[in-house]
Amino acid sequence: MTMLNSPKSRCRLLHLAFIFGVLQCLFSSFSAALQVDHSDIRLLETNYNSALSTLDSKADQKLNLAEFLSVVAKDGLRTSAPAEDDKGLKFYLKGFRWNADDEKANPNWEPQGVTTWEDSLNGLGDRPADDSYKTAMAVAWKDTSSTSNKGIRVTFVVNGTAADSAQKRYGHILLVDEPSVSGDEIKFKAIPTSTEAGLIWHGSWLYVTDMKNGIRAFDLSHIWRVKNEVAPGVKYILPQARMYTPSFPERHKTFNFAFIALDRNSTPPGLLVGSWSEDPNQNTLLIKFPMDTSNRPLTIKEGDQLRSNANWAYEIDIERVIGITFANGYYYIARIPAIQGSSQPDRTAKGSLFVWRAGFTVDEAVGVLARAPGGIAYTKDQDELWSVGSRSGFRSIVAVKASNHIKGNNEQPITRTTSTNSATSTPTQADPTSSGLPPTGSLDPSLSEGTSGGGKSKAKIAGPIAGTLIGVGLVTGLIIFLLRKRRRTTKKTEEENTGTGNFYAGGQQGSNADGEIPVVKPELDANGKEQHYSELDTTAVPTEMKADTWENERQRAGRMPIRKPVPATLPAYYESHRGSYMQQPAELPSPT
Repeated sequence: MTMLNSPKSRCRLLHLAFIFGVLQCLFSSFSAALQVDHSDIRLLETNYNSALSTLDSKADQKLNLAEFLSVVAKDGLRTSAPAEDDKGLKFYLKGFRWNADDEKANPNWEPQGVTTWEDSLNGLGDRPADDSYKTAMAVAWKDTSSTSNKGIRVTFVVNGTAADSAQKRYGHILLVDEPSVSGDEIKFKAIPTSTEAGLIWHGSWLYVTDMKNGIRAFDLSHIWRVKNEVAPGVKYILPQARMYTPSFPERHKTFNFAFIALDRNSTPPGLLVGSWSEDPNQNTLLIKFPMDTSNRPLTIKEGDQLRSNANWAYEIDIERVIGITFANGYYYIARIPAIQGSSQPDRTAKGSLFVWRAGFTVDEAVGVLARAPGGIAYTKDQDELWSVGSRSGFRSIVAVKASNHIKGNNEQPITRTTSTNSATSTPTQADPTSSGLPPTGSLDPSLSEGTSGGGKSKAKIAGPIAGTLIGVGLVTGLIIFLLRKRRRTTKKTEEENTGTGNFYAGGQQGSNADGEIPVVKPELDANGKEQHYSELDTTAVPTEMKADTWENERQRAGRMPIRKPVPATLPAYYESHRGSYMQQPAELPSPT
């Protein structure tokens, strides 16, 4: 294109490309979240396992959680100091590692979920008066062995959230199903490997996610010590008490229960579950279920069956999510980065973090969580965001300052709070309180904010398409405008060079009767005498004219156009001082 011939034109094209990129990014960012219809999303509760009370007497020892933690504090395994790799995390506060066996010697056991003592605070049934649960935490592990699979175990850590200098001890409990008695020994089945081991400790219950079947619930008042080890270093079991199975519409049949969190964004809090996906074209679905006063995720009774209706559901444009928690008025979302050039998770990389609230977009903070994180949790007491590493040799439990990852509270903000409700909305930021944190409280959006049934990846696809179309349209319009402007400029320049369309000095352009020779329409001077100016004054210089005057008229004549060529048989010129056409001389005299 001729537009590229000059540096100025190339600069314009670069500006247009920049504008196009910005437009596409802006319109694409509006697709960060999509609220979906949750009216027909339910959990159905199975009956409580009544055999547990009968089997208590068959156990070698029956304990509640307070009693188990007392045993752990006395005889539990010791933790080790955090590694330098962990201390290098941005906003690092504290952390620890397991002993050598759990860190490297048993690679098949992988940490999956983490929950802290603050998750248990609402309505803890058997919480002791001395507050011995404070600073305790729990981590779920999954046996990934394909030959001798033991299922899921949960590790309680005494002083887990305490300072690095505090003495930390821990003990394992194996989660089991369908307990029974055979002679003097309790028999059971291992939890199937479809369980992803997302974990929440709330009240006297443990809730563990099962990707295929829903949520498994365990009553912490029925911890049994058995005679023989049921797994390496494990002599305690915890039987399943009930199950919450999904009753989802067809559009959400592919939902898998990959992780779970206690959502403190309401009173009472709710259980927030999410699905796992490695497909960048598939959104991650988050669903929240309210809890009743008995700290179970159910609200309505239908005949003999209890159910819980979802009261909140969103699709977020983030894949490979492994955990979520609510703190400081925001949802903290953890994910595993992808292998470069692939959508597969990179199990060797440190985890990424998003800070989000419903209706807003987010940016990613890379490498701020434990290596290959298995889950995250929060403790409000010290504003700590905990993550657990799952890679063998890097199974650290580390805490970072949660509020430092909120925009405005650190030198590298990671949250871009641009409303998704309208493409014309302006960026907003939560007003900070005196503590430097945004206000908390219920942020649950209502359906009136833009409910959609939500086909797969609508949010992800609509934004880039809209941005691309609008950007292409604007760029095309700008290019057409510049081309037309350039054409007008070129035409104007040609007219200035030839004189076309301009007024002539002393009169306007006309033509003679034959249309062959341009005629200048004369003007009158103050005495009424016609004043004539020549467009082809190339004759000899009159004696009364000076040489410079003749040259000026000659140059002016050269800029005048000839609408039609003068026939060769009628050579003529116009003498302005005589006001008539004369025969063209064969040769022009030079000025003297």
